[in-house]
Amino acid sequence: MNLANSYFHLNDTTSAMGAFQPLTMSTNPKLKSIANQQLGVLSNRKGNFEEALNYFKQSLRANPANDDARFNYEMVKKKLEEQKKKDQQNQDKNKDKQQKDEEQKEKQDKEQQQKDKEQQKDQGQERPAKQREAGSGKERSGRKRQERKRTEREG
Repeated sequence: MNLANSYFHLNDTTSAMGAFQPLTMSTNPKLKSIANQQLGVLSNRKGNFEEALNYFKQSLRANPANDDARFNYEMVKKKLEEQKKKDQQNQDKNKDKQQKDEEQKEKQDKEQQQKDKEQQKDQGQERPAKQREAGSGKERSGRKRQERKRTEREG
């Protein structure tokens, strides 16, 4: 236990975990509880909240009177709930953003389709106008011929 505590205070996490691990099999409930509690603290420091929670549970099972383990258990449980809540909010934000992006894309697609239709409509109207102009030219040419024929007959 002393060696494990020394590693713990030196922040040598790997060695501390290795030293505390065999103590979790102790027949002494207080020693077993403290070893699990310290493993929970180390796991918490690493950000492994689920693992830490399990160690604190084991600590409390070995010694229900371990108030430090109980406090740590409640603290980590709260952290875990907050993390899950934050993760859910992030997922919701991502879904909202994705939905907005899709709506924006649909809107842009509709606008582009509308522009394409208007261009096609404009191009369709230009052709008849040119054809009308061409037709008007034929009509003028036809009138000129008729006038020439009249003037030839008269002359």
